[in-house]
Amino acid sequence: MFGMYNKRMTKHLLYYICVSVGLPFMGFADGIVSLGSAVTEIIVALDAEERLVGIDDSSVLSQELSQLPQVGYYRMVSAEGVLSVQPGMIISSEDAGPPEALKKIKNSGVTVIQVPAEKTLAGTVNRIRSIGKALEAGEAAESLLKPVEERMQDPLKPLAPEPKVLFIYARGGGAPNVSGTGTGADEMIRLAGAKNAVDGFKGYRPLTPEALVTCQPDVLLMTRQGLDAMGGEKALWTLPGMQNTPAGKHSRIVVMDEVLLLGFGPRVVDAIDQLNAALKVEK
Repeated sequence: MFGMYNKRMTKHLLYYICVSVGLPFMGFADGIVSLGSAVTEIIVALDAEERLVGIDDSSVLSQELSQLPQVGYYRMVSAEGVLSVQPGMIISSEDAGPPEALKKIKNSGVTVIQVPAEKTLAGTVNRIRSIGKALEAGEAAESLLKPVEERMQDPLKPLAPEPKVLFIYARGGGAPNVSGTGTGADEMIRLAGAKNAVDGFKGYRPLTPEALVTCQPDVLLMTRQGLDAMGGEKALWTLPGMQNTPAGKHSRIVVMDEVLLLGFGPRVVDAIDQLNAALKVEK
């Protein structure tokens, strides 16, 4: 491991030296830029972290990964930023973009492999298998996805009584949104044995007092990053309409790491079990 870390640090040191003095960085033929936190998690889990020469902004998952060049948010990368680290391969979520940037990267001759972005257990299996194939690590990938396939065959039973859970998503200074159906949060709530408090629309919509009163959630679900962006629990419980809900009256909330909860990466079964256990306590 120490040898791998030194190899990786040597790559990045050379990159930063070249950039600082205005010299071209010649790159590494086996170097990978990863676009998408789930993609990066899988690459690391398959013991290919030393091949990473760049990541997107959502993939800063550890202190070691934070030392890598960051090429922007995976949905809004620039071809120039990605190509500046001279990768031999790009592995990205299929919802990475914009399309023009990815097309320019492909036209440069760099191999671009896009893997499924579907936020389901089947999507996780396909992601792991696709990345394992790209890394020529098929055996390790099959071992990694085995618990996911087992959970698909033996899902958790619905909680009784089945709590209504409202997922609130917040980022930066923007207004918070709530999850309807067809999202990763909606799927995680279902997999954990609960019911989404919102079923009247797909995707995300702004959080309003009327929506809170209408859906009457028993429990709130948020990411740690989102709760911090809102100013913590004190600010959350004082939102208009919040005290008119069972969740607000009893201060019921489950908070989880964003990548763990929404990433549908190699830790997805752990995420489901953690959410299930937390909902048993909160209900």
